[in-house]
Amino acid sequence: MIEAFSQRVSGFFQWLFDRESKKERQWAELEEYRALLEPPDRFEEGFTVRTIIGVLFISLIMTPGEMFLGLYAGIDIGVAAQWVTVILFIEISKRSFTSLKRQEIYGVGIFRLSILY
Repeated sequence: MIEAFSQRVSGFFQWLFDRESKKERQWAELEEYRALLEPPDRFEEGFTVRTIIGVLFISLIMTPGEMFLGLYAGIDIGVAAQWVTVILFIEISKRSFTSLKRQEIYGVGIFRLSILY
């Protein structure tokens, strides 16, 4: 019984550390993740007037507000400020009957992170 168990364990470890099967498993996992995200068929510009307005809002209102809150209360709002900015701009665009492209939202979010850190 112990001999059968030891054979099973050694077979498992041999399978686990076998280089070829490990490479095959890694490539299969990589192909699975590549299949999840299809590349877009066209690329759009994300640096527009709306992005510039978002950057101005972040640099003139959100960043000084965050600095004041950090100095006055000693707390950091960090990631919450980024999401507040993105949600605020999405709601403003809905109220003005326009829509923000994904690239514009991404540009505003990246700018927010670059100022934050």
